[in-house]
Amino acid sequence: MFLLALASAPASAQFYVRSPEVDKGEAEIEEHGALYSGPGEDERLRQSHEIEGKYGITERFEGILEGELEQPIGENLEGKAIELGGQYEIIQRHGDGFGLAFRTLYEFALPDNSPDEILFGPLAKFVRGHDSVTINTLFVGQVGDHAE
Repeated sequence: MFLLALASAPASAQFYVRSPEVDKGEAEIEEHGALYSGPGEDERLRQSHEIEGKYGITERFEGILEGELEQPIGENLEGKAIELGGQYEIIQRHGDGFGLAFRTLYEFALPDNSPDEILFGPLAKFVRGHDSVTINTLFVGQVGDHAE
C-alpha cells in the first residue's frame, strides 16, 4: 500500500548535488530522473531524465558527457540537450576537510530555435565526521543565434 501511495504522489522539488571529487581512471554513469503525476503547475512534464557519464582522466580532471530527456504532458519523450565539458579539482579533500572543484559544460540545445548554454562554476564540499555540506554554484549564459 505504501508503494502505491508513493507512485501516485506528484513530484516535488528535485535536485542533484554534484560533488567536487575526481577519481583517476574511474568511469561513472548516473541517471537522475523524475516521474510526475497530476496536472503539474510549473513543470508541465510527464517525466524528465538526465544521464551523466564521467571519466577521471587524471587525478584532478574528469571529462563529462550528459544527455537530457523530457516528456511534456501529452507529448513523446524527446532529447532536450547534450552537454560536454569537464571538472577540475582545485583542492583535493582526503577524509575530513574541504574540497573545491570548478566545472564547465557546453550545452548543445536539441530543439530548434533554442539557445545553446554555457554552465560553469565552483563545487565545494566540507566534511567533518559523519556530517557534510556541499555547495554547487553554477552560472548559466546563453550563446548562439537564439540567445535571449
